[in-house]
Amino acid sequence: MWGNLLLVSLLSLLASNAASPGLVDVIYPPVENGPDARTPLYFSLIQSFSGQYVSVYSLPGLHMALDFINQDNTLLPGYSLHYVFTDAECDRKEALNAFHHQVFDKVITNKLGVIGSGCSVSTEPTAAISHYYNLVQVSCIASSPAFRNRVLFPRYFQILPTDASQANAFYAMIRHYNWRRVALIVQDENLFTAAIDELKEDLFNDGVEFTEETLVIVEDDIIEGLSKDTFDDDSRIFIVAGYEPVGRQIMCEAYKNSLLYPRYLFFTISWYNAGWWRDGVEQYGCTPEQMEQVLEHTLTIVFLPSARYLDPSLTTDTKANLTIGEYLRRESEDYVNSAPLNISKVDEFSSDCYDGMYAFTYALNNTINDLNANMTLNDMANNYVDNATGPFRIESFSY
Repeated sequence: MWGNLLLVSLLSLLASNAASPGLVDVIYPPVENGPDARTPLYFSLIQSFSGQYVSVYSLPGLHMALDFINQDNTLLPGYSLHYVFTDAECDRKEALNAFHHQVFDKVITNKLGVIGSGCSVSTEPTAAISHYYNLVQVSCIASSPAFRNRVLFPRYFQILPTDASQANAFYAMIRHYNWRRVALIVQDENLFTAAIDELKEDLFNDGVEFTEETLVIVEDDIIEGLSKDTFDDDSRIFIVAGYEPVGRQIMCEAYKNSLLYPRYLFFTISWYNAGWWRDGVEQYGCTPEQMEQVLEHTLTIVFLPSARYLDPSLTTDTKANLTIGEYLRRESEDYVNSAPLNISKVDEFSSDCYDGMYAFTYALNNTINDLNANMTLNDMANNYVDNATGPFRIESFSY
């Protein structure tokens, strides 16, 4: 009952995406009570309502998958699955606060895993410590090449390819057009510097000249020391690797300095939110219309396949057994502006979070089946439970 009351009390706080829930927990779906209610299992969902990248637009797909999972009697038999949501704000410190807030929660004591923490900046610190609590962490948004380090991130898994693949695509374009000089403008974050380091190695080996400008973000997402000197005077091709606030400021500064097509060409990151160049660009001294003059011939590299780029008649390979067209219809009509988080729109990574939710569930389902079928494994698990009586059950999981 308390789960339902908590959920209802939060709806007024989350009437729009403008308000972040912060360290206030949101539980979905509501927990049922009564003699026939299934045993609830919980996982930690950490995403970003605000900050350099807003990741909650991917949650409609996760919500749909979670509903399908709880309707499927062959998955997690005897259990229902629920998330506890906390906002990471696409920030290292806030992500760690959210993680520890959930791990040490005195109401819902143990989560069985983590999905999150939204953008790579907030995922990195949580993925570096979640394994110390015996937690598996899955991300359907993060794409930093740094996560390939299995020593630092031994129980972390992600749905997306790394941004190193974007660097490979940039290099392929440079070779195709035989460009011999490029300028790299890079935000000082692992997500971008690791990918650009791989690109620089390819450029060096191919004899392509390049310059690099590293951007440092100061308070309120403002770039430190941004000016015309940020742009290499001898370059005509610019690759911009940074979060949306960086992209906005660079494109605005490019407009002010008349760095326009056809004399100049910019590459940008593909996973920016729709209309990213309009959001608050006036504070940098540009209008959306001026930004569009720079962006009209800007190139970007897109991850494929996303559900939006596939044949809508294809059938998904999940037990839900719906076509991609039906998935996209339900995603936008049934899961946008719906409780509990009232997400106002959906982004292209929503289908990846649908897949990530199923991947997490299948792993959990296999664990339950293994514990039921293998008494040796069950006894080993019981060794970690104080005053264990009877067979080990998954809800007895301890950090």
